[in-house]
Amino acid sequence: MGLLSVKINIADREYTLKVEEEDAPLVLQASEVLNQSIRDKKEQMRIPDRQDLLSMVAFDCIYEKLTGEKLLSNISHRIALMESVIGDSL
Repeated sequence: MGLLSVKINIADREYTLKVEEEDAPLVLQASEVLNQSIRDKKEQMRIPDRQDLLSMVAFDCIYEKLTGEKLLSNISHRIALMESVIGDSL
């Protein structure tokens, strides 16, 4: 597979990205999710400024990422503990 030019629109600005062909659907989906998050944040917080909206959406994304990483770390730790208990009992 090769590179594909994909046009996306984020906060009323168009961007052209070169992505692997198999990644194009995910890139388009990410653009849609981001724009929906911007619309939701604008309604929730009544923020008219585009820069402030983008900053708050970026903050939310990073917070969710860090929360997910913490959860994944906790799950991995618990799995390791269970494996050691199971291994010890065998």
